[in-house]
Amino acid sequence: MTQDELASAVGTDRRNIRRWEVEGHDPSGTMLLKILEAVGARVVPARPAELPGAVNAELRELRRDIAEAADRQASRHDDLLGRIETLTGDLRVLSAVLAGRGSQSG
Repeated sequence: MTQDELASAVGTDRRNIRRWEVEGHDPSGTMLLKILEAVGARVVPARPAELPGAVNAELRELRRDIAEAADRQASRHDDLLGRIETLTGDLRVLSAVLAGRGSQSG
């Protein structure tokens, strides 16, 4: 394909084709796509290395993770309440013991 033929195919003049070929100027992105089409080239984007999952599947996984975290939190909360109850009972016993010693010494 001559410079004149390419210029005509992409809607520019031969001087621009010469600038791109000889002088090292770069065509715009739109013009580059027109050039590729004119010479019969086809641009095929590469597939991503890892295709994204379906949004619904991601949402289900997120809901599962949140539910598991909530269960762990509830379990920890219950454990802490049990410890507080045990310590409260121990403090009552200790207070009673100390109160008994105080009344014995007086």
